[in-house]
Formats: sequence, structure tokens, C-alpha cells
Amino acid sequence: MKHKSAQKKHTNKHLRIAVLIVLLLASTTLFLPGVQKFMYTIFTESTGDSQQAAVGVPNGFVVGSTVQVTTAAEVFSTPGKNLLGTQEVLRKGTIVLGPHTVGSTNWWKIKFSYGIDGWVAQKYLSLMGTTPGVAMSLTATPAQILSGASTSIVWSSTGASSCTASGAWSGDKSVTGSASLNPTVTSTYTLTCKGTGESMTQSVVVGVSSAPPQAAPTLSLSASPTSITSGQTSTLTWTAGAATSCTASGAWSGTQAMQGSLAVTPTANAMYTLTCTGASGAITKSASVSVTALPPPPTSSSNATPATLKAVLAGAQPGATIRLAPGAYAPVTISGRTFAQPITIIATGATFGPAKGSGVLGYAFYITNSSGITVVDGTFADSVRGVVINQSRDISFTNPVLIRLQTDGLDIAQSQRVTIQGASCANFTPLVGDHPDCIQGWSRPGGITADVRVEGTRASGAMQGIFFGNQVRNGVNDGGFDRLTLVNNVVRNTYPNGVACSSCRNSTIKGNDVKGIAPNTYKTNINVTGTNNTVCGNLVPDVLNSPAAQACVMVFLRNSPPAVFSKNLLAALGALFTPSS
Repeated sequence: MKHKSAQKKHTNKHLRIAVLIVLLLASTTLFLPGVQKFMYTIFTESTGDSQQAAVGVPNGFVVGSTVQVTTAAEVFSTPGKNLLGTQEVLRKGTIVLGPHTVGSTNWWKIKFSYGIDGWVAQKYLSLMGTTPGVAMSLTATPAQILSGASTSIVWSSTGASSCTASGAWSGDKSVTGSASLNPTVTSTYTLTCKGTGESMTQSVVVGVSSAPPQAAPTLSLSASPTSITSGQTSTLTWTAGAATSCTASGAWSGTQAMQGSLAVTPTANAMYTLTCTGASGAITKSASVSVTALPPPPTSSSNATPATLKAVLAGAQPGATIRLAPGAYAPVTISGRTFAQPITIIATGATFGPAKGSGVLGYAFYITNSSGITVVDGTFADSVRGVVINQSRDISFTNPVLIRLQTDGLDIAQSQRVTIQGASCANFTPLVGDHPDCIQGWSRPGGITADVRVEGTRASGAMQGIFFGNQVRNGVNDGGFDRLTLVNNVVRNTYPNGVACSSCRNSTIKGNDVKGIAPNTYKTNINVTGTNNTVCGNLVPDVLNSPAAQACVMVFLRNSPPAVFSKNLLAALGALFTPSS
């Protein structure tokens, strides 16, 4: 019995050694190249249950291996169950558990370098440091377009040696690239990329919608009034829609804005035509203005002296000419007089002033609520203000001399169709807090100053040159200015503004020459704000690269609509190289 017991122990010892050798050999096979078949025991993370499966595991897929995603991979909390999200192509991670086999699919639990961690099917993974499978991405931006627009197709791949397009495009493609395409209908773009023994296919769909029809251009054009007497003014008003350019013809010409207004003074019946062009065609409208000739003005001519001027003005008839004798005249006020034919006051050798009171008592020459008055020559001196034109129309001053004044030389307030030609300002004596201007203009709500021409002014000394300033008072905007023409004026002053116009519309400021003089500590400039203004050809030596100094031909070309740019360029070049007469 003792012998049999020893023999049994000996046999059990040999059996244990044999089993140990088999297990050792089995474990050694885990490190052989290629794919191994082995029996193993795994434990599910959720239940701890164990199961056995025969699995084809690529060499190197073991706990601790670094892997990367080859195709956008779904990530689960347990193998194939409870989807947590996805990991993008080329995302790296480390195997922390597995494999677990469900059906014919191996699952590995991965801790990723970024994003969610969990169980991923082996077919979406490749080992880092080994040749990865084919991975690719294909996108279309934008994915929805209007017919005639383009989309950008962008693709990239790894582990691929060639790519081939199919569907709405075709041909061999590089493994990484982009293409700009213009599909006319909704299209599917497919790309297949191949590597060593593997391939991958992706598709994108680009939706195409029909572009909405282009609206036909619209245009309204009117003249008000449509009938005038020779010398009177009519205003053209127009508005274009769905248009890119407008061109005038007939009794006017040139490129016009998409909307605007313009005062015209035809001397005979006139037809104003405007053609506006847009993407869907052109439209033309016309407006006519009929003109009635005036009878010859009465040959009324009067002489006046300082003692008789007030009475002569009170009895003046339309078209009258009043000649003043040289001498010193008291301040003059003309109020509420409307002359269908302008009266002309020739004031050569006459001096108006002094006027040192407040308000209107400080004006040397005051015109208010009147129309049709022309003043030639005259000196306006020794007063708070020289000339004030208030709420009046069709007023003209030629060669006024404005000297020894406290604040302004000539003011234009809420007035229209005013012409100031050849004014001269000098020797102003402003008090502290005064805002002296050679020529100043302003508007008020309901009374916009418009259609003013100031030309040939000479301003020198302690004043601003020509100043049309807009203000907002208690939240109410004064309204700005329309169609000012400020040209060929010379300013040498000790204040910052040589020429200024704020909130100007459809105005022209060019050919002016402004410069500061001692003891000026400012840089005298030309300052213009607003819309549809032409500001060019001015001399502004105090301000380097002042926008007001740019060449007019460049402004003309820059503002030319694309449809007429070439025509305007040729016209500009022709004018440049044509000798002046």
C-alpha cells in the first residue's frame, strides 16, 4: 500500500509538470508573429461573468498597446451596448482591457488621449508603429448651395496610395486634396481610397436649390413744378430699385446716384431722361419741364443816397436796378419782399454799418423772408455780423467786402439758391468765446439750406474760412445741407477749419486753397462729412495726405459704376492728354 501511494504521488507530480509545460508553451505562443488562436478566459466589466472564445487577435493587440482610430468609431460602455458617443479618425488611445468577443467581433476597452473612453470594435483600430489600415474623410462646404454657386470638396486619407472619384465626379484623385465644383442639381460625390490590401469609400451629398429670379429694375422720376417761368427752378427727384447704375441724358447728363434730387433751371422746354441698369435689364423714365419766357423786364432804375435808400427800397419794383451813391449807410433790413424779377442793388463805394447791438441790431445788412435780390459790391463793416440771409431764396452777393467784424462776415440761414461770388474777409476782431467765420451756413428742421454756391472767396486772419456746420439740439438734428458748391476759395487763417461741411449731401468741394498763418497753432484743413459728395483737387499743405487733396480724376473713376468705368476711364485719359485752349 505504501508503494502504491508513492507511485500515485509520483504520477501526480509528472502530470503537474506536463500541465505546466503545456501552459508555458501556450503562453509562449502569445509572442509569436502573425495571428494566434488561443483559449482564454475574460470577465465582463458589468457582471464579472466569465466566458471563453476563440479570437483572431493581430500581433501586438494586448493590454497596454497604443492604438489609433482608422474610421470614425462608436464608443460603448459595454461591448456593443450603451452607446456613449464617437471618436474621430486618428484619435490615439491605450488598451486597458480586452479582448471581449461578441459574435465574430473583438472589442477592446480604450482610454483615449481626448474625449470619451470605452469599448471599441477592433475593426476601427490599428496599432501605432504598425502599418495602419486606410482611413479617410470627405466633406463638402457648403453642403447646400444655390444653382450657379460653387462648393468646396475637401478630402484626406491615411494609409492609402490612390483614390478614385465616382458618382457626380470621376477620375483619379490625389490621396489628399480639394476641388471647387459647381453642380446644377443635387449631387452625390463618392471617393474610394485604396491601400495595401484595404480600401475605404465615403460619400457627401451637395444639395442644389434654384436661385430666386432677379428682380427687374424699377425707377421713378419726377419734376416739380413741371411748368416754370424762365429763370425759375424745378427740382428733379428720382428713386431706382434693383439697379446698379443710373445714367442721365437729354437735358442733363452724367452718372447719377440710385436716388437723389437736383435743382434745374432750364431756359427752354426741357426733357430729362434717366436710364437705370440692373442684373435683369434696364429701365428708362423721363420728366419734362415747360418754360414760359418772361416779358422784358421794366427799365426801372433808381439812384439812392444814405438819406433816401430806405424809401427807394420800399418802393422797388421787380427787375429794378438801384444805384447807390458812395458813402456811409446805416444798417439795412429787407424783410418780406418777393421779387419775381430780381432787383439789383449796385453798392460800389457804399459802406454799411456800424451795427453793434444784439440780435438783428448787430447786422450791417439783413435780408429775411425775401427772394429775388442781387447785391453787387459794397463794404460791410464795424458790426457784429456783416451780412445775414435768413429764410430767403434766390439771393446773390458779388464782391462783398467784409471787414472789422466781431463774429461772422456773411451768414446763410435756412435759405435756398444763394450765390456768394468773390467775397473778401479781413481784420476780424472776435471776442473770447466767439466763433468767427468768413462765411457760415446753418439749417434748422423744416428749413434746410440748399443749392448754395460760394466761389472765389478770400479770407485772411482770425476766423474760420467757410463753415457749414450741422448740429443736434436737444436730440433734434438740424437736417444738414443739400447741393452746396464750395469752389476756388482761398483761406489763410488762424483757426482749424479752412473749409468745412458736416452732413452735406450731393455737394462739391474742390479747387480750394487753405493754409494756417501765425499765430495759428492748428493745422488748417478741409473737413467734409455726408453722402454723395465730391471732394477733390484742393490744396491742404498743413495736413499730409489730406483726403480733400486727392486728384479729381481719381475720385471720378473710383465712383464710376462698373458698367461705365471703362468709358469714364477713356474720357478721363482723353481730357488729360487734350491740350487746353
